[in-house]
Amino acid sequence: MSVNINDFKNFVEGVSAKVQVGNTLTVEQFNTFCNQAQLLRYEYDRNIFISKDEISFYLSLFLKNLTTSVPVAGALPYPADLEHIASIRSYYIDSNGVGIEVPVQSVRNSDWGKITSSQLLVATKEYPKYSWFETDIRFAPKNIGVVMLDYFRTPVKPEWNYTIVNNRPVYDPLTSVNFEWDSFAMNNIAGIFLELFATTIKDAELTAFAQAFQQQSNTPL
Repeated sequence: MSVNINDFKNFVEGVSAKVQVGNTLTVEQFNTFCNQAQLLRYEYDRNIFISKDEISFYLSLFLKNLTTSVPVAGALPYPADLEHIASIRSYYIDSNGVGIEVPVQSVRNSDWGKITSSQLLVATKEYPKYSWFETDIRFAPKNIGVVMLDYFRTPVKPEWNYTIVNNRPVYDPLTSVNFEWDSFAMNNIAGIFLELFATTIKDAELTAFAQAFQQQSNTPL
């Protein structure tokens, strides 16, 4: 279940007001810190996946699957919301006429030339390979056909929007964008947010509080 951006705003403003006095955030700063905080959380879990091949619950919220045909040139443009590839599989019909999914092996870009030019390392539909390029994913063999791409997408940017009533900004739920994270993740996101805010205003007491708050969530950055 997503977290309401206005509830989050009320929470972090209430906490920061108890710890420090005299510093307030503009709407623009609040929205910027919200996105920075969630991206720091996202990056932390993505790095764990890269190093340990473990998908945390946080990161699993953004795991997406795309089944698509690779163009005849063997280059598949990146999905617009792609952040990191989790795995790629392709559809292969074995010698018994049975269709199965086979993993597509990742190859470092620096080694791609060897794969595409060597007769010994040649890729086949049974043992296909891929590599990353600036704008696309390239496959060998080029006629690989249908692939199943699992990837982590970009989190939607949260945004607190408002209308002006009596010269004051009033929350507008129709144009605002909520967090996509589950509610149990928000203590950690709030802790990161408060630490970013504290660093900006150079408030040591709020920094210490924010760090302790993250520790309580069991996933400090």
